[in-house]
Amino acid sequence: MRAIPILIVLLSFAFTVQAKSHRDFDEIYRPQIHYSAPFNWIGDPCGFIYQNGEYHLFYLFNPTENNSGHSSWGHAVSKNLIDWESLPVAINADPIDTSDVLLGSVMNGSVIIDRNNILQKQVSETKTMVAFYTVFKKGLKLSFSIDNGRTWKLSEQSLQIDSLNSECVDPKVIWYEPTQTWVMILSQKSKENAMQSRLIFYNSKDLIHWSYKDKVPGFFENPNLFELKVNNRENDRHWVLAGGNGSYLIGSFDGEKFKSETGILKYEYGQNYSAPVTTQTPDGRVIQIAGLGGAAFPNMPFNGQMAFPCELSLRRFSDGIHLCRAPARELESLYEKVYEWEDKNLYPGLGQNLLQGIDGDCFRIVASIDMKSSDTFGFLLRKGKENMGTEVMYTAKNQLISCMQQNAQIEPTDGMIDFDILLDRASVEVFSSNGKVSITNAFNPEPKDKKTMLFTIGGELLVKNLKIYRLRSIYEPLK
Repeated sequence: MRAIPILIVLLSFAFTVQAKSHRDFDEIYRPQIHYSAPFNWIGDPCGFIYQNGEYHLFYLFNPTENNSGHSSWGHAVSKNLIDWESLPVAINADPIDTSDVLLGSVMNGSVIIDRNNILQKQVSETKTMVAFYTVFKKGLKLSFSIDNGRTWKLSEQSLQIDSLNSECVDPKVIWYEPTQTWVMILSQKSKENAMQSRLIFYNSKDLIHWSYKDKVPGFFENPNLFELKVNNRENDRHWVLAGGNGSYLIGSFDGEKFKSETGILKYEYGQNYSAPVTTQTPDGRVIQIAGLGGAAFPNMPFNGQMAFPCELSLRRFSDGIHLCRAPARELESLYEKVYEWEDKNLYPGLGQNLLQGIDGDCFRIVASIDMKSSDTFGFLLRKGKENMGTEVMYTAKNQLISCMQQNAQIEPTDGMIDFDILLDRASVEVFSSNGKVSITNAFNPEPKDKKTMLFTIGGELLVKNLKIYRLRSIYEPLK
């Protein structure tokens, strides 16, 4: 096992103590419904897995500083996808090399449950948890845990991968049941264009020896592969191959080769969404969690947060099948109070605000709007006396939904537009068209600005249905 710097061990211990004893995290930009580490920088999620009644979330984490720097793998667990307990560092970076501060950093990867304990070659009630990841400039590595993720050991066996290119990163490993085979997908950046990459598929029976099977071009890092039912129909299933920036393909998969049935599609249009990972719940749902990368947390003891966990589904639209996302139903446990409107007409003018008195910093807003004669309509979030707030709006002329200068195109359905908005102290997540498109952004509103407003420009609007749920903080006990 690698030597672990004493400083990192001490910081790991302090991290656990703070996470368990200090539940009143109330800094002005501390996320109240999203996971954030008690202190220091966190980045992309790297592994997301369910075992023995717990969801395990692994993520890039700097245990010594509040910036990206020299990263290890942080670790948090939850029984309900809402209340998270931060645990000690799971996989430590190598000691810092002064000639290259990033050398030895633990980078992105994935975690699986070794259902047959083939690495340990023993029968155990607790299945081995296995992590695949890249160490900066040192290649692909494998570590394992036999105590439900609490401690980790670097495998003495090196991964043997056919024709492995040094540019291959972000190993994603899944189990393919029909052939009883492990599948690994690696991302390889293009030499011609660093922003382009292809995904490379491998198979293995023992998690150590991997044989090349296929490649798929046109994706950007952090691959994901999972199967979903269309419109929840058991006999209509398709596979989704997704990249780290919200792009994806729908097709078929036989355990070795992915055959696309669509061109590259896209569900996410925000500026802070990054590196989504997925797991399956005990009741069969596929849950996705992503990072909120590139956000700013001025003067905060922490730096970074996760997006809210989302349920994934495939739905059939007039233009074909699309991947759809919705906040996981566990969010309902945070509902404190609901405000509701139905069949309300709204006219242009600031005096027409239906939402008078709806003040706060954590809401879920679910709306179904008939545009009627309106040219543009939307919500102003975190509005103040001197600040118009952050707009989430829809423009009829070009059929664009927008938030913080990020846009996505959607067509009304029978003249109706739907919104599902998650507002937290430092983020806005917008879902529309039944989750077919989303815009995930981070922001830093003025702490005193907490008003909410619904507006229309150019004509009348019909609020068919509107519900605003006030959300309790995950750091507050249930009442």
